[in-house]
Amino acid sequence: MTEWNRGGRKVVIHYHVFKNAGTSIDHLLQGIFGASWLQLDEGIRPLRPGVAAEALERRPDVRALSSHMLRPPAPDGLHVFPIALLRHPLDRAYSCYSYCRRVEPIYESMVVAHRCAFPEYVTWCLDNPARGGMVIVNYQTIHFSSASFRVDDVLQAVATESDLEEAWALVRSLPVPGIVDEYQSYVERLRSPLSEFAGTSIEFAPVRANVSAERRPLPLEQALSELGGLLGPLLLNRFQQMNQFDYRLYDRTAKAVRR
Repeated sequence: MTEWNRGGRKVVIHYHVFKNAGTSIDHLLQGIFGASWLQLDEGIRPLRPGVAAEALERRPDVRALSSHMLRPPAPDGLHVFPIALLRHPLDRAYSCYSYCRRVEPIYESMVVAHRCAFPEYVTWCLDNPARGGMVIVNYQTIHFSSASFRVDDVLQAVATESDLEEAWALVRSLPVPGIVDEYQSYVERLRSPLSEFAGTSIEFAPVRANVSAERRPLPLEQALSELGGLLGPLLLNRFQQMNQFDYRLYDRTAKAVRR
């Protein structure tokens, strides 16, 4: 029995990491569960599991929940089917940049994206993680570990080696680990175990929502080559060093998926 399978009420929980195909997953869950799907977000403060437990207690009809800010582990007293995806850090950084450029700028990092080219945006983020740049600085490791709760403001969170191991333990406990660059394969692998968990046969067509229109679809390796060329060797090396935990977390997950 993993930490997800604690018995009790069955609930699908989607841990929606910003720019990790989460909107596409939300569309799938809405299509499956309809009014029994719940979006749970309260500003930009990370949410502890107890917040989800309280929300679900108020809504006994809910069978699936999605949240950008909810952090693991599973809420007590529930039998949870967790959904989460990992993404290559550089591919994700460009997706964050593209998203920030096409929406109304609310935060400083979004203003920077509107004003700057991709290399300047990356430089600003690496220079200013506590002003919003942390969104592309080991953000996935922070999201899947307790790093968010060591500080009063999530923007000040800094990942450590122990956070990486905590995040990897969580990712490898997922019933269906997945990576964004193999999204369609992930959805196909998700169908059977999710159907078994839900107690009904689930059929859905893969959906891609909130996808950047600024870059034509490319195989991941080609996209990474082009993005690396945009950054240049010095900035790319700095980006890799400052995202070492996310690179390692992604690499481990990709190997597990491809096995």
